[in-house]
This record gives sequence, C-alpha cells and structure tokens, in this order.
Amino acid sequence: MGVESPDSPIPACSRTTFTALRAAQWVNHRAILICHNARMPDERSLSLRQADQLRTNIANLESGLEVIMAQLARQKRDLARAALGIIFCTSIITTLMTWWFIAHP
Repeated sequence: MGVESPDSPIPACSRTTFTALRAAQWVNHRAILICHNARMPDERSLSLRQADQLRTNIANLESGLEVIMAQLARQKRDLARAALGIIFCTSIITTLMTWWFIAHP
C-alpha cells in the first residue's frame, strides 16, 4: 500500500496521499505537504560583512529619520506660534480700530 524509496523525499503512505504529495511537488518542487524544505537561494544569501553593513546603513537611516521628524515637529510648533500671533495681533488691531471709530464719529 505504501510507496517507499531510499532516495525519495516522499515517505511511505497511502496511494491518495502519495498522489497529493506528487501534485504538491509538481506545483512547487521545494514544498512538500509533510515537511517544508524551502531554502533561500545561494546567490541571495548575505555574508556576515554585508549583513553588518546593512545593519549600519539601516541604523544611519533611522537616525536621519529621527532628525527629520524633530525638524518637522519644530516647524509645526513655529507655524502654530506664528498663526496664533497673527490671530492675536489681528484681534487687537480690530478692537483698537473699532474703539477709535466709535470714539471719533
């Protein structure tokens, strides 16, 4: 009932399971229903030095991002302060002009 071969990655099992495993191998030869043995291709693997350089680059990008975020926060604060200053000055000027026009008909 079971099919077994010494060099086959498919374990001994029933005929329906064997056909399902063969279908899975046909679709994706690296993925088997019983165990998953997908690996990263060798041309994309990183050496320790490359990984360390990437880590350093990412840390530098994060620190640069923090500086930019601080500058944007400061810019927002300055913009809000300027807007409130304009609103306050406009209200004072309007009030003083209104009082002057009322006092000098």
